[in-house]
This record gives sequence, C-alpha cells and structure tokens, in this order.
Amino acid sequence: MTKWTIYIQSFDNNADLIEINIDSESTFLELRKKAADALNAKWEDLILATNVEYDKAYNSKILSQINIWDIHNGSTFFAIHSVNGGTFRN
Repeated sequence: MTKWTIYIQSFDNNADLIEINIDSESTFLELRKKAADALNAKWEDLILATNVEYDKAYNSKILSQINIWDIHNGSTFFAIHSVNGGTFRN
C-alpha cells in the first residue's frame, strides 16, 4: 500500500492543478470520484486522460496495475467532461 499524489487539470487555460492523494491499490473509479468532487462535476461524466483517455472501462482496475508508464505517483491527468455521448474539453 503506497500513497500516490495525482494531479488533475481542467482544459481551462487558467486552471490550476488539483492535487489528489490516493492509495495505489485504489480503483480507478475511486480516483474518478475524487477528481469529480474536486472539480465539482459528476463522476459519471468525467473522463481522465494522460496520453490516452481513461473512461468507465477502467473503473474496476487497480491504479498500480494500469500501465505503469501512464499512471504512477506524480501523474498529471486532464479532465474531460462527457455530454450526451460526446466529449468536449472544458
């Protein structure tokens, strides 16, 4: 069990990085929920992205077991909000 610091940033040009502390053995859904709370958004509408988009298909995956080069301690994700089946960057 290792604590990770993950950073979330909205696509808003003036957005600050939001720091989220989470256990590396948490699920991706837990990270999505924490990120949504911090962004004041619905977690169901939130997709997080690094060089790929992580959507609901990753919900049950353990953070430390997702490709180590994409998600690790100190990673920065961009927040993408899904609306009516499409996506737009906020």
